[in-house]
Amino acid sequence: MLQFRSTTTYGVLILADGQPTLYASGGEVARSQEVMPCIEDLVAIPFLDEPGLVWTVVEGEILPRLADRGLAKGLIGVDGMTLSLLRAYQELLPDAGLMDGDTLMQKVRLIKTCDEVALLHEASAIADAVTQAAIDVVRPGGRA
Repeated sequence: MLQFRSTTTYGVLILADGQPTLYASGGEVARSQEVMPCIEDLVAIPFLDEPGLVWTVVEGEILPRLADRGLAKGLIGVDGMTLSLLRAYQELLPDAGLMDGDTLMQKVRLIKTCDEVALLHEASAIADAVTQAAIDVVRPGGRA
């Protein structure tokens, strides 16, 4: 399963029988290492908003990991990709089948650890406090 988002500042290669590979923009690597110490294979990537960069990452980072595991000719689930990323996969992995992995990723995102739930509660409390503070000071005709 390969999952990427937007112009692609991060992605993850998830294998059924192994550790995931996390692809993170250079500016996110240190934070990723700090908050996700369980990820052993962390790869710094550029923002994948230019076809040449996309090609370089697929050819140099993704393809070797798939080939090492005998998956360059397998069925690969993908979630959220740009046209440049799709073209790179099609050209560099001509024997691989690409399938929609969005449904799987949506189901996985529903599962939260206890720590994630605690962070969601904390974020909600902060949002409630900020909203209440704004309500307390806003008056008709008032100016900031």
